[in-house]
Amino acid sequence: MHRQVSESRSLRGLRHRQATVLTITFAFLLSDGQGGHRAVASFARDLTPTQRAAVRCWFNLKTRTNDVPTENCIYRVLKAVPVLEFQQALWLRQHARHGAQDGSVVVLDGKALRGSQGTQLVGAINARSGRTLGIEAVRDKSNEIPAAQTLLGRLELDGAIALMDALHTQVRTAHSIVQEGGRGLCPLYQRQPSRTPGPSATLPAGRFFPLNCSRLRKATAALSGAASK
Repeated sequence: MHRQVSESRSLRGLRHRQATVLTITFAFLLSDGQGGHRAVASFARDLTPTQRAAVRCWFNLKTRTNDVPTENCIYRVLKAVPVLEFQQALWLRQHARHGAQDGSVVVLDGKALRGSQGTQLVGAINARSGRTLGIEAVRDKSNEIPAAQTLLGRLELDGAIALMDALHTQVRTAHSIVQEGGRGLCPLYQRQPSRTPGPSATLPAGRFFPLNCSRLRKATAALSGAASK
């Protein structure tokens, strides 16, 4: 995967490769590590000589050992890594290994990033396999709608069905899905009679299917009541 993600720093005098730092960071996260750059650096220092060699840490000719990246090095790499290139390389590798388990339904949802002091993300997952298909950060002083539209433009939706909440019942969002070859299901709140056409009048016909929220709530309540008897 490191061949698909360009090095974000100058190669002159470079000790630790970007791929090495990212590999250590992934290992830290997969081992349920918590914390920031300092925690990742502490995790790296606990790696055995064999593990350090396996992730290709810089070999110090004076000490004849593999030195691990410092906290400052980890910070600079993670700050400068090209996010879109890295995402694309990661999703392609996941698809190659686990794509056969995917279904045709894609779920779009927004979440607050834990411990980030308010950073919002919009993510897309495959409903059948649970595989993450893409993530887009919500810009400051904005909301999930533009971020979702940007994310949809990067997804492979040909033949897929996109599910989303009422916030994303937007004409532009619907057209983004249809242009990628997908279809969509979206909640619609009942409108008061007026001369202004409702959202369902402007959504792409035959490819986007609005759901009446009032009926959906009644159906859900009826199913819940039947299950409790």
